[in-house]
Amino acid sequence: MVIPSHLLSLHSVRDDLELLGVKPAERRKLEAMGITTLEQLAQMMRHELGLGKQRGDDIITAAQNILDNRHIQEVEIKGEVVSIKLNRVSQGVQAAVKAVSGAYESTCDSRLVGDSLVLTPTSRGDPRSFQYVVERVRKWGDIMAAKQEQGLHQIGVTILEPRSISVLPSPQAQGHT
Repeated sequence: MVIPSHLLSLHSVRDDLELLGVKPAERRKLEAMGITTLEQLAQMMRHELGLGKQRGDDIITAAQNILDNRHIQEVEIKGEVVSIKLNRVSQGVQAAVKAVSGAYESTCDSRLVGDSLVLTPTSRGDPRSFQYVVERVRKWGDIMAAKQEQGLHQIGVTILEPRSISVLPSPQAQGHT
């Protein structure tokens, strides 16, 4: 059976909004504004949704978390460079990664290098704010490793050596300038 592509996109639209637990009245409002996907929601600000501060935050945060869980493949931290490999490079996915990593609140620069979003501290601002990003990304790495290990365990594979993300000290931390 062949399903026309326009019906497939309608199905995925409904899945995105249903996945977020959007109520029928909220769905009508979002669809009337043309907002139908997780990627669109990940780029929105709560006041743009017109659903109230808390509900807007909840929906946007949920969309960002889902996108991060779907599309982050690997994280690597080398000194003051954080690299987040994505399996989908789009504006929505990048916005979700920046939001959940804290890059928007931090003084850091971001750039796309191939299929990786690279975050580095800026020369302006408090360096501790970038450390916040590093810690959040480190937690992602730990969570991803635990999920992967759990998935392997479910199919009968046991990892004998503990795994971790790659974290190398920055030259400043080693006393080099």
